[in-house]
Amino acid sequence: MNTFKKKLFSTICMVTFSICFVIAQTNTIKHSVDRGETLTSIAKHYETTEDKIIEFNPDAAQFIYVGMELTIPIEKVSNIVKKEGESQQEVLVKSNNSNQIIEIEKVKSHDFQKWNCTMNTSYGLIPKPKGTDISGSSFTFSFTLGANYNITKSLFAGARIGYLYSSTISTGHLTTTDIENHAIAIPLELGYQFHMIHNNLALIPYAGIDINCIVKTNTEFSSGGNKEKKSPKPDNRLNFNGRIGLRLNLWGIYLGGSYVIPFDNTYGKNNGYPEISLGWTI
Repeated sequence: MNTFKKKLFSTICMVTFSICFVIAQTNTIKHSVDRGETLTSIAKHYETTEDKIIEFNPDAAQFIYVGMELTIPIEKVSNIVKKEGESQQEVLVKSNNSNQIIEIEKVKSHDFQKWNCTMNTSYGLIPKPKGTDISGSSFTFSFTLGANYNITKSLFAGARIGYLYSSTISTGHLTTTDIENHAIAIPLELGYQFHMIHNNLALIPYAGIDINCIVKTNTEFSSGGNKEKKSPKPDNRLNFNGRIGLRLNLWGIYLGGSYVIPFDNTYGKNNGYPEISLGWTI
């Protein structure tokens, strides 16, 4: 009987020790579900399984939603030193197969790039000049390169620099006037990204100001069979446009449309013109 009691006591001690050891070797962190995330992607990110996440979060077995707070198990954790001011959510622990090497990283699901490089090409259709018996075929074309600074994961401010070409043609009863401008373009903008698929599909409304510095102006005046070409100095080398638009971002490539509102009479007394754009961001 004494032998049985000793064996029973030893078994209880071993089970208790095993449970304590497993608990000691299992840690958890909190994760707030972001737009576009699935249980599979979250499990893969934290190097765990969907079943283990469901074990700690039974409600997740049915579905998860944006903003839902999950308890994520991080296994085999030991000797973790948390830096001052660092939250538990900022620590991700990985171990190799021998459980000897432990690496501490920041959780990428709550991280984002502060800077993105951008390229943009655009084509705008300037309305015909106002007036009787006057027609026109005018346009602008630009190519710019720059960067966006991500203030938050969704809100950003951007600046680019590049080349702008504009051609304004006015055709009257007997005369045609063609004015060409070559300028340095500096578009500045503020936008917001509505992510529909995590970092892959986004709808981006934005607004901004274009600063255009005219480098050269060419004019051609035709009357009958006579043509006269000049390169006059522009009255205002610096002009400004307002802009409001919308882009669709597909895996870093975007297609956009905007409405440009000139702050002066660079393109005649017009209220503004539409513009389409194509570009990428990385």
